[in-house]
Amino acid sequence: MSHAKLAPSSAHRWMACPGSVALCEGLPDQTSEYAAEGTVAHEVAARCLESGGDAAEYLDAVLDGHRVTDEMAQAVQYYVDAVRGQILMEADAELLVEQKVTVTSTLYGTADALLFGSRTLHVFDLKFGSGVFVDVEDNLQLQIYAIGALLTFASKCVNITQVALHIVQPRYYGGEAPWRTKVYQREDLEALYGQLVEAARATEAKDAPLNSGEHCRWCRAKTICPRLRKDAVEAAQHVFEAPAAPVEPPRAELLAPADLARLLPLFDRVEEWMTAVRKEAFERAQRGEQVDGYKLVQKIGLRRWTDQDAARLLLEAHGVEPYAAPSLVSPAQAEKALAKVNKKLRELVEPLTFKPATGTVLVPETDKRPALSPGAVFAPIEES
Repeated sequence: MSHAKLAPSSAHRWMACPGSVALCEGLPDQTSEYAAEGTVAHEVAARCLESGGDAAEYLDAVLDGHRVTDEMAQAVQYYVDAVRGQILMEADAELLVEQKVTVTSTLYGTADALLFGSRTLHVFDLKFGSGVFVDVEDNLQLQIYAIGALLTFASKCVNITQVALHIVQPRYYGGEAPWRTKVYQREDLEALYGQLVEAARATEAKDAPLNSGEHCRWCRAKTICPRLRKDAVEAAQHVFEAPAAPVEPPRAELLAPADLARLLPLFDRVEEWMTAVRKEAFERAQRGEQVDGYKLVQKIGLRRWTDQDAARLLLEAHGVEPYAAPSLVSPAQAEKALAKVNKKLRELVEPLTFKPATGTVLVPETDKRPALSPGAVFAPIEES
């Protein structure tokens, strides 16, 4: 079979599900405006690091059809400053920008920035997205870039004993530091190299297995995946015990604890598959294809004033205050606004905030959050 390219960014998927590589071949890439905007941000960042200039020089420039906004320039500058700040801390460091690194003949990618210090290799990755937090802990993509750099630039890494992985995500305002670092010893990454080679080889097998899990979320083949379909059938069989079972599933409160434990992970996979099916049907309808039994309709939003001045006069004439009382902006909005004045001002927000508990949620035991005891969940209410 052909040896497909393995993307470092999707390593968590193809390592867990080797068969997904062949299944995804030939399927169109799922691009978006956000991805295109991120590509432009990376282009500006690379130009700044290579030329020694600043992102503000590209303000309002149009690259690949996207304008460099003030927000983009500030985010890129934060990343550029992070790289330059690390350079100042390393004597005689050598910087390489947008460099291809190779692990195997099928596993390779382009690292945003590599900084070769006397004892430490720094791998920088700019994440321009603001909605999804990217954790530096156990980040396979960066680990692969690091291993690729050690292999590709072996002559520069003779004295390297440790590797520092840096995620720089300036536009994520979820209470996490925008610059996050994880340091690995070189031997730890060299041990991972063997696992990567084995996993890459597994994707080339004719009967490479398909495995469902959290990694299915970003898989392009969700709608055609036989494993997800199989999980959906298994979930239905667990609920409807026999073909002659009634249409209505059994009441949830009648299920035994063992049934609940068996059904929960299956439903996660079914939800992934059904979400992909719904998305596929919607996109086909948008292209003009007929989906039997369904039609596209206009979404209707909340009512708005057709004439705000007339509405204000109406309310004032009847003694009603036409304007709502102003409310304090959220911590995230405050951080974003202060960062536009001076990025260091954003740090003043965190000491004034807290994260209230908003309830409880049932998650798999592998979740990193500590478990609550029934006493903590159902704490007595103090009388006032």
